[in-house]
Amino acid sequence: MSTVLPVLASDVPTARPLVSVIEWVDLKPAEPVSHYDRSRLVQCALGDILARVITDASGANSQDVTRRTPLDAVRLGRNVQWNAEHSAIVSTVGGKVLLAGDKISVEPLLEISQDVGFNVGNIDFDGDVIVRKSVLERFKVHATGNVSIGGTADEADVTAKGEVHVGGGVVGKGKGKLVSGGDTHARFISQATVKVGGNLFVQNEIAQSTIECAGEVDVTNGSILASTVAAAGVKCHTAGSQGGAKTIFVLGGENDLLKTLKEQTQEMLQLRARRSSIRKQIGKLQQRQKNLKANEKETLTELLFESEESDAKITSVTKSLNDAYRQSRTRKGISLRVSSRLLAGVIVRCPGFETTIKEDLRGPLTILVRRDAKDGGFVSVDVIRKIITPLPTHRTADEANELVNKLNADDPE
Repeated sequence: MSTVLPVLASDVPTARPLVSVIEWVDLKPAEPVSHYDRSRLVQCALGDILARVITDASGANSQDVTRRTPLDAVRLGRNVQWNAEHSAIVSTVGGKVLLAGDKISVEPLLEISQDVGFNVGNIDFDGDVIVRKSVLERFKVHATGNVSIGGTADEADVTAKGEVHVGGGVVGKGKGKLVSGGDTHARFISQATVKVGGNLFVQNEIAQSTIECAGEVDVTNGSILASTVAAAGVKCHTAGSQGGAKTIFVLGGENDLLKTLKEQTQEMLQLRARRSSIRKQIGKLQQRQKNLKANEKETLTELLFESEESDAKITSVTKSLNDAYRQSRTRKGISLRVSSRLLAGVIVRCPGFETTIKEDLRGPLTILVRRDAKDGGFVSVDVIRKIITPLPTHRTADEANELVNKLNADDPE
């Protein structure tokens, strides 16, 4: 919750009759750290205390509460409940706190009817966010759920753990960014940095942008130009630019896999080195096992246990990484599909291979890499005539493959 102040307990004179009331926790927006953070939004997290029961309110300090309500008059709305002791009202979800009369509720959906600008402030919401208009320059919309923007994201910072929909397009101006954990839809993307955990659907155009997509980038009716697009697969009407600006496609969608491989391969190598050291210590102790002192026997037991734990972890993680690597390399749809024109100068990369399109190619066509061929490399497939044409390809580093080979190498002993 943005600001939850504790309710101060009251002194209860024994001679007075006891009366139970509810004291509402002071519900105010968090103090802004900048003009962009000014907001009227009152939020809470799952499990936050919204009100407490007190007895005989006459002696309570009211500085930390907005008002009090007789206990029998309190009404619980959506997504709130009494705690187990029936001493406080708590939220069952994160979201926007609503207090209407004596009824309190929490809504996991935040709907903003105007632009996200100085009148609204930055948004950081536990739930879904709907912005009916635009997100203005330098403002942020962060949500743990989905985000829907009716207008444009104009040099804005938009982040959602779920899906993102931008009806008017993403206007990055070289500074704006959009990050989503699920599918993302936009009318267009211009001069922006975009990272998508699902698939990316763009109606018109991706221009002068950097795109990282775990799934497929779909611009079926539009063009991709002067951009770097890393994705499992790409579909578009036109790819490339006649103005000389580079358009680069990195197929395979292995950025997250590569990051995981780097981190866990290093961890596994360190663990293997540690296990090798443990085994040497175990061997030395076992050579004179009959003469071991009590503390040495205890050390041997601990080392044997640690060795077994290391074995189990190494086996499990190595199998998991190998499975993820194989799944990535056998994934379907790793291709660039162009329905109209693929312009000369476009660079297409895939782990281990790279090609540069030497002349304009007319679609519909598909560019894909053949790994099973003797020499390997990219080919262009004429979708209508079913003609396969090899493309000039040179080999490049395949970091994921190198890491997997390193992971599967014999242990240092």
